[in-house]
Formats: sequence, structure tokens, C-alpha cells
Amino acid sequence: MHDDLLSLIAMLMALVLVIPVAAEVIAGALTGTGGGGSSALTKAGGVSAWKVPLAVLFQQLMMGGLAAWRLRYVGYSWEALGLRLRPLWAQLEAGCRAGVSLLMLNIAGSTVVGAVLASLRGPEQSLRLIYAEQERLVGLLRVEAKNLPVLLVLLLTIVIVAPVAEELFFRGYVYNVLKRITGRWAVVVSSLIFTGIHFYVVQAPVVFILSVVLTYIYESKGSLLVSMSAHGFMNLLVALMAILFGRFT
Repeated sequence: MHDDLLSLIAMLMALVLVIPVAAEVIAGALTGTGGGGSSALTKAGGVSAWKVPLAVLFQQLMMGGLAAWRLRYVGYSWEALGLRLRPLWAQLEAGCRAGVSLLMLNIAGSTVVGAVLASLRGPEQSLRLIYAEQERLVGLLRVEAKNLPVLLVLLLTIVIVAPVAEELFFRGYVYNVLKRITGRWAVVVSSLIFTGIHFYVVQAPVVFILSVVLTYIYESKGSLLVSMSAHGFMNLLVALMAILFGRFT
């Protein structure tokens, strides 16, 4: 059994239209902001501290769960996706090395994008645009760096849950479906979808390139575990840089 284009579109619609709303509702219920009054989480960290981290966490969990269900439903085995535990350490090591390269690529790409934008819109406006996009989650890390429980939830989401969920959905499901339909163009199309789902404008070229490289890692290594660990290690390094930057600025 294989998914066709209509099934892929339905999955993407669920990802964009259903999952974010469901995540917001669950986070609202847990923090007492969904009409149910106060909660233990609200008392522990405040509504503003918990609402967004929990919404992001549940959104990623549902994305990963949806991808895992659909992959199993159409007949993919974990082994076929490269989710093998042996050799575990070799795969994690390869992923971490790739994660460092992804970080360097991220920094280089962001620098080029910033320079081009500055030449077109001026330094001040370009910095405002870049800062506005980065503040979505990176800014939250800096703000909540002193709130340890919230910070741990954010790090869990950014470093583990999001890389696993996104690689399952975009490399495991979207890319494999498109590869059967479009052949070699699947790398480009799936990366465009990955970029669009992240709703970046200024950083869109960088996100697209990172997605292409992650797809190459998955294909060349034959392992989602390697691309997951590469994605996660890059996110860890970015998160640590954001936290340290927040402490010294």
C-alpha cells in the first residue's frame, strides 16, 4: 500500500489546520487559559511562561504521532526507514558530526541572507526583520532561561521531540511519498513544503538548504536516526547559543 498525492495533501492539511488548534486547546486546558480556571502549572510558572512551550510540545508530539501512524498504516517498517538501534552509537556520532556541519551552514547562510537583505532594505530594517523571526522560539529561550522547569520543557521539545517528529513527518513520510510520485524532484518539493510549514520569510532560503541537506543525510546514510540526531544536535547548539547570548546581553 502506498499513499497518493491526495493522501499527502490531507496529511499536510491536518498538520497545518488541525494539529495547531488541538495543541492550543490542550495547552490552554493545562494552564487554565482555556476557560477552565487556574491550574497547578499556572501557579508554578505563570500562564505566559507555560502556554507557548506546552503548545509547541504538543504540536510536535501530534505531528510525530500522525507521521508514525500513517507510515505504519501504509506498510513501512521501522527498519525500512532506517530506524535501527544497531549500530546505535555510530549513527548518533555520525548525526552529531553532521549537526555541527548543519550549524556552520546555518550561520553562513544566515550571514549571506542578512547581507543581501541589508543591501536591499538597509541595515536597521534588515536587523529588525531577522530579529522578529528569530524571536519566535529563540527569544523565548532567552526569556525563560531563569525558569528552569519551563526551560527544560523547551529544550526537550527543541532538542529531542521536534527533530524526531519533523524527521518522521518530512523525511520519513513526505519525502518518501513524493519520491515515488516525482522521483528526484522529491528532495526539492519536500524541502519547499518543509520551509513553508515553518512560516519563515527572511530565513526561508536557509531553512530550505538545511532541509535539502537533511534529506541528503537520510538518503546517503539510509537512516532516519542519523538525520534525527543531526537535526537535534544542531538545535541543541543553537539553543545553547541563544541561552548564553541572553545571559550576557
